[in-house]
Amino acid sequence: DLEQLRAAGEKWLSEESENRIANFAVGYWFMEKEVDLEKAVKTIKKALKLLRHPNPKDKPVNQPDRDWRQDLKITKGRYLDTLGWALYKTGNLIEAEATLKEAAAILDFDHRLFYHLGVLYEGMGENQKAQEAYVKSLMVSGEIKEADSALSKLMVEELGSRQEIHKVF
Repeated sequence: DLEQLRAAGEKWLSEESENRIANFAVGYWFMEKEVDLEKAVKTIKKALKLLRHPNPKDKPVNQPDRDWRQDLKITKGRYLDTLGWALYKTGNLIEAEATLKEAAAILDFDHRLFYHLGVLYEGMGENQKAQEAYVKSLMVSGEIKEADSALSKLMVEELGSRQEIHKVF
């Protein structure tokens, strides 16, 4: 139930407003379930702000500092991807593009991120960039069927028919 999700998220944030994990988790679920996209953007941005100065208590005891810092960098990339997707869902395409590109500079291995970029570019009418992002998504991992379907659809639109695609490949 979306109202229960909203209530639980609001409660968690009221109890732990400076907890970056709470802010990100609530933002993620509000975005994913489209409970409140504006609140999702706000809480994910706050999680990113809190990530700039991580709580040393969050560091695993036996993890070297260098490894922890690398994990935080990857976390930043994931937060940026989620923020970019939330911005896309709110219709803020320019900020979404900048945010997703920043995430891609960190997470060059994340197939879902490149799928998000593909959807964004397709929505902006930049089909060549969309195709490139979908291809990168599939190169990173063939697991994302949405990227395969979206790429096929764009290529059919561009080339006219599946028979023409088979001639190219």
